[in-house]
Amino acid sequence: MIDEHLHNLFFEDAVITGRMPEVKDAVLRGTISPTQAVAELVKIFDIKRASERQVDLFSNT
Repeated sequence: MIDEHLHNLFFEDAVITGRMPEVKDAVLRGTISPTQAVAELVKIFDIKRASERQVDLFSNT
């Protein structure tokens, strides 16, 4: 259930779905490796989630 939830959070995220076509294209062109693509998307997701948590922390004070 955790795997499914995390999968859904990632793949339903608007920033990820918006960035995904460009990243996929870069992998297919050989501009970046699949490993680099995953690292980039996870980094974007982490940064977005961290910024959302920070906003939540400030709004609760």
